Amino acid sequence: MKDLKYKIVLLLFVVLIAVIIGLCFIIQEKNKEIQKEKTKINKLEEEIKKQKTTELEKHPIEIKVEKCMEKCSYTTSCMTNCVYGSINDWEQLSKENLQELKKILSDEQYKLLLNSENTFESYKKAEIKFLYATVGNLEGSIYSNILSAKIANIEKQRANNLSEILYFLKKGTFILP
Repeated sequence: MKDLKYKIVLLLFVVLIAVIIGLCFIIQEKNKEIQKEKTKINKLEEEIKKQKTTELEKHPIEIKVEKCMEKCSYTTSCMTNCVYGSINDWEQLSKENLQELKKILSDEQYKLLLNSENTFESYKKAEIKFLYATVGNLEGSIYSNILSAKIANIEKQRANNLSEILYFLKKGTFILP
């Protein structure tokens, strides 16, 4: 009888150890899953941090304009020329974005993009005509700077919109670069 009790206790002890070992394996697997989730969270936090940092950083085209203005001591005519020069850079960025989008959009989506681009070009021409008729007719050298900045901003907004769409489609996320 004593021997039977001893065997039962020993069996229960072995079963308990097996259960504990099994639970340890389960806990270990859960910890691995938690680590994977923590890694995902850390990556998302880094993306958000990058987005916030990027929002504070200036676009290379804007830096180029600032350096151009600095180089010519911020004279009115020089600043106007620097900003007008940036219009070509923004247009070039838009063209590059359009070419990249063409590679990843479906035919139907690309047709819509082309329609959008044609509409934008019409809007841009009308807006520039309006700006020249209003701001362009004001007296004072400062208005040439204002005019050039307004025109450059039209191109800048389009280039940035296309850049964002391209980023969203490539990254599959709505967190900006």
